[in-house]
Amino acid sequence: MITDSFPACSFVTGWLSVVGIERMNNAKSGRENGIKLEKQQVAVPLSSTRRNAGGRRQAMKKVEGGVMAAGSRNMEDLVADPYYLRKGAGFTPDRARRAGILIDILGGPGQPYPLMRERLPAAIDTLNPDNALLLRTAFGLEPSIQGRTLKARRLAYGRLVNRRVDTVTDRENRAIEALIVPLLTEQYALSPYGESATLMHTAAIQTNVDIHTVLDDGFWVQTTEQYRTLCLYEGAEYLEFSTDIPAMVRNDKPTRLEVTEDGQGRTIRFYPVTPYRKGQLIDTQFTLLCDPSQGSPDRLLHEEARAFHVPTLTALFQVDFHGRQPETIWHYQKKTYYQRPGNPDDQHRVHVHDGQAAVRFRHLHDGLWTGIAWKWGNPVAG
Repeated sequence: MITDSFPACSFVTGWLSVVGIERMNNAKSGRENGIKLEKQQVAVPLSSTRRNAGGRRQAMKKVEGGVMAAGSRNMEDLVADPYYLRKGAGFTPDRARRAGILIDILGGPGQPYPLMRERLPAAIDTLNPDNALLLRTAFGLEPSIQGRTLKARRLAYGRLVNRRVDTVTDRENRAIEALIVPLLTEQYALSPYGESATLMHTAAIQTNVDIHTVLDDGFWVQTTEQYRTLCLYEGAEYLEFSTDIPAMVRNDKPTRLEVTEDGQGRTIRFYPVTPYRKGQLIDTQFTLLCDPSQGSPDRLLHEEARAFHVPTLTALFQVDFHGRQPETIWHYQKKTYYQRPGNPDDQHRVHVHDGQAAVRFRHLHDGLWTGIAWKWGNPVAG
């Protein structure tokens, strides 16, 4: 079970944080152009010595989409949600009520449907005229092209532009990918907060972050980090992360990965076969592993958190507790370094299910801290 944490004012400030950008002039310096994300800090640094993990349980649980059972629609997937909303009669009040993260971006489920129905075509109309007409048709928002089903609308559009249905479908899917940029950057006339000045200097937005940590009797074993990153400029040659967790790094994706030491931690770079393009969604995943050669940790872990400098749409924190179980677990968000982790209360309490605590957060930014914390009771004797 995943606890959903909805901030009371999730849209008040919009996207305000600025990603660290590294845009170098190749012609002059011969150096690469890349997207350099801010350091992913951990709240509780591990000590310089570590417990030998040999013989300990290090297998991670399989998480089905992070939120739903296999085969179900993931309502946190920014690409899947528009695919769902175009089906049947299109963007209707009933379908809007059942939608997920896209409605959140359009102003939230508390917004009146007529307002959201105005905002979606306003974002669509920032695309080129051909793609705009195509998507207004797909979502049932084009008065000149009617159809009770998506197939009927595609047939009508295909007759208009003299294209087969399969060609229309392919173009429609590519147009939906292009729509993600104006939706997330809020750069359209009727957006909830208008154009954000800070986004003019932003190289990326993280649409989904998944932090999955495994503990054994209270000691850290490994953390798997998944990021879906929207590239906001053309021709990036790498995506860079930094971490101050002293651990081995395993690449969980086929993309080429390079790890370098910088004296204060590790720099992790992912290199694509061809440069990233504007509007591309980049999926990366790596696992930080306890390094047996460095010894074993001598302190229990009490917290799993990140300071989100990069605008982040949704972040899922999961902690697996093998063996010793915490006495109390709570979540917190958007706290300064010194405010965190706060104190547990009933409103923020997190329950463990099958040895796992999981909380999803939305709209994180400004370099403030968000995560899960816990207190250990007395160890069980024997």
